[in-house]
Order: sequence, then structure tokens, then C-alpha cells
Amino acid sequence: MLINSNARRLSMAMIACVLVIDLVWLPFSALSFSAINIAVIAVIAVLPLLSQSIQRQHAFSAVTTNLAVEVYILVLFGAAGFVFSYLAVESGWTVRDALFADFDNALGFDWRNYTLFILNNDLLRPASLVLYVVSPMLVGFSLLWFCLDRKFHRASEIVAMVILGGILCVVLSAILPSAGGSGYFPADNSFYGGHKVIFDESYKTFFFQLRDGAGMEISLLRPLALIAFPSYHACLSLVIILAFRGTGRIGWLILALNIGSLLSLPVQGGHHLSDVLGGLLTGAIAYRVVRLHGGGSPAV
Repeated sequence: MLINSNARRLSMAMIACVLVIDLVWLPFSALSFSAINIAVIAVIAVLPLLSQSIQRQHAFSAVTTNLAVEVYILVLFGAAGFVFSYLAVESGWTVRDALFADFDNALGFDWRNYTLFILNNDLLRPASLVLYVVSPMLVGFSLLWFCLDRKFHRASEIVAMVILGGILCVVLSAILPSAGGSGYFPADNSFYGGHKVIFDESYKTFFFQLRDGAGMEISLLRPLALIAFPSYHACLSLVIILAFRGTGRIGWLILALNIGSLLSLPVQGGHHLSDVLGGLLTGAIAYRVVRLHGGGSPAV
């Protein structure tokens, strides 16, 4: 049985809005698509037709059907959302890193000292690498968990929160652009001491080239997360933490993993502390809005 939830309808409406913005904005942009990326878009577009054809020949369980739909919605938003984020970066408004750095200093946070402390610790350094990817991975885990538990409405609400959080992050990143701590402070390979960080020189180079209006090719097969403020990772972390409220031991484990992920963001994601706090606020807004307007189902 395929559920028909308010949250799922909200998700599709938000994706439609993003797609319209992409299509209207792209002709005025220096961005381009290669043939392989156009093929990827075509495959994403025909997946629903293919799935309907397969479903007519095979009876799938409610778990499989609803999980597949939620994953497809996320893939669709992933493609549209990455293009939207590139367009936002390309808009080239004045970066606000000085403002964010001053705010961090007022809170007593020093990005360089914090980053070096983590990187120079043989235990924390590899842990930060692993924990950085926790929040996006837990989105997929949460969908699997709640679909297996047959809480399909809850899975739909999580997807809607992820989508709304992503849209808010992109819009705010266009209004208050940020290169993050690693883009604002001198943080070349010598600063990192040869240690691996995920948001490395290639990300910063792409970010500034895109802002300068260089003709860049969008790669849906290797998308780069270029949004610094607000941190989408932080947004996802809060959404997943709230989604697992009241689930017992698994909820406490999810909380611990996401706290670790949040602590890794300034180092591996090159974020200001302000970026992380902004992402948490964005996640709280997305959670509340979906619960108010995408409800009509068991509470998340």
C-alpha cells in the first residue's frame, strides 16, 4: 500500500518550485551540462514510469513501495537542489565571513585553534572524518528504519523536512554568502599539515570560481556541497535527532552520533561556528513547518 500523506504532497510541491526556479534561472547562468549529466536527468525523469511498469508485473510490499518512493523523492530533490545551490553561489553577493568570524569570536570560538586541536589529535582527527558523513547517511538510515517499522508517514515527514531545510539553506546562502572558516582564514595544505580534510582546496577553488562567473559544468555524478552558511549538515543533524525522539536506545545512539557530527563540521566542513548554529536554527524551522503544514499523520 502506497500512502498518500500531506508531507509527501508538500515535498513534491517544494521540488516543483525548485525545478521551476532552476529552469528559469539557468538560461541566464554560465553553468552548463555535459551529455552524461543530461542522461542522468533523463534517467531520473523516467524512473517513475519504469517503476510503475515493474509494479504491474510484481507485487511489492508496502515497506518496499513506500521506501522506494521516499528515496526517489530525495534523489529528485538532490538533483534539483544541487543546481539551485550552484546558482545561488554564482549570484555572487558579497561574502559575510568577517561578520561570522566576529560573531564566533564574541562566543569565544577560534576556528584556527579548534581545527588544529582536532587535526593534531591522533584519535579525534580520524573520528572527525568518519563523523562528518554521519548526518547525511543517517537520513537514509532513518527512512529504512521507519519504513521497516511501518511508520510511513514519519518517513514522509523526514523527507519533507530534509527538502525544506535544504531550500532554506540555499536561499539564506544566497543572501548571506560565506566561504566558511577554511575559505576565510589562511588554510592551505601547510596549515592542515598534510592531514586529510573533506572540504579541501578543490572545494574552495570551485566555490570562488563559481562566484567569479566562470563557465562551470554541473556534475550530478560528483556534486560538491558548496553551502557554508547555514550548514546543511547541521540542519540534517537536528532533523534526524528530532525524528528519533522517543525511540529509546536507538534515539540516544542517533543523538550521540549527530553531536559528534556537529563537532566535526568546523574541521571537515570548513564551517564557522556561526554556520553550524545557523544550520541548527534552519533545521528547527524546517521541523516545525512540516509538523504544522505537512501533518495529518502520527507525530514525528
